[in-house]
Amino acid sequence: MKIFLLILLVIGFNSCNRVKEIDPKFQAINDIGEKIQIEDIPESNILFIQYRGDYSQHPKALTELMNYVGENYRIVGTCLGIYPFDPDAVPSDSLVWDVGIRVIPGDPAMVHEDGDTFQVRASEEELSVPLDDLKYPEAPYQLKKIGSTKAITVETIVENAGKEGLAMDAWLTMHGYVQVAPTIMEYAMVDVEPTKVPVKIIIPVKERMTGLSLI
Repeated sequence: MKIFLLILLVIGFNSCNRVKEIDPKFQAINDIGEKIQIEDIPESNILFIQYRGDYSQHPKALTELMNYVGENYRIVGTCLGIYPFDPDAVPSDSLVWDVGIRVIPGDPAMVHEDGDTFQVRASEEELSVPLDDLKYPEAPYQLKKIGSTKAITVETIVENAGKEGLAMDAWLTMHGYVQVAPTIMEYAMVDVEPTKVPVKIIIPVKERMTGLSLI
């Protein structure tokens, strides 16, 4: 009987070790889990311009945004993109997306320092003033609020953002979260190759009310 129990214990121990081994197909999800942060994103006022079409327009969009906003608004943080649609779900000519930046009351200036990367140097009160307290923008620029939210975030670079974004989507499903607003991507203001630009992927989430998860 003792020998039989010992054999069962050995089999059980080996089985546990096999469970801990990660299937290569799921390695990306495990890797992204080590990078994910869960953050509270504050309400912010965004000056933005909306685009339609594929994402190759980003360099033009970001340049036009910074040229306009720098002369007219006090800005904090860095440029961001807001993406309501998955580019694999709709034709490229039907993609609608925004590029924008956080703005606060005050004289035109950039409240950003080298090394800040994705820091937002403003209080929650400054970030959430009524839109009427801000200068009304010239067309095609617009103002809108982004509500406060919990989010999962990952810092990466442009060339890795696609795959890591997919891994984040799988991770949030496995861990009992649901996406509640469009994905946001913040772009660091640095002088490097476009594919090497640091980015922060922000996916607004909440915990599933049913408590369902895959872990």
